Amino acid sequence: MNVKNLKKFRFKKAVFMLPALALLGGCATHQAATSHQIEPVAAPIVTASHNITPKTSMVGRYISTLNVAKPDQMNPLLTVATFKFTPNIANVGQAVNQVLQYSGYSLAPHLSSAVQQTLKKPLPYSVRELGPLPIQDALNVLMGQNVFILVADPLHRLVNFDVNPDVHNALYPPVTSSFSLISTNS
Repeated sequence: MNVKNLKKFRFKKAVFMLPALALLGGCATHQAATSHQIEPVAAPIVTASHNITPKTSMVGRYISTLNVAKPDQMNPLLTVATFKFTPNIANVGQAVNQVLQYSGYSLAPHLSSAVQQTLKKPLPYSVRELGPLPIQDALNVLMGQNVFILVADPLHRLVNFDVNPDVHNALYPPVTSSFSLISTNS
């Protein structure tokens, strides 16, 4: 590189560098001049437009949520789910056990003979897909909502079924005697 080209290169370099140096020098000068005037300021307290109580938490800038358990967390039988029973689920009892599988509940150890008979029945094709619906409703559909009444024991997390009294009375009418006592007055 000859001397003439070197001078042109230096000049171009200086021309391009001059604005950058001016900006940097200006910032440094400004910062040095104003550094003694900066005072620490406490961050402002930002409050939402609605009241925040101990039962709510802010989960976003404009969104709060309640700090309470959901109903299906309090009672797992209220959990809404969809159930699809595979062909290996052959009877009502297997379907009931699959519905209860993740709820924390199980069938009671002592079931009435009517419940045991129903659990052994083949699973109807019409109920191979259920839901979305609460677990307790799925159990009622599987067992027969008009025939059985769901009885849940939340303390022991057990499920049982009682025969609906109307159905029981229709199947087993009360026995009445065909004779009456005749009293004689002596």
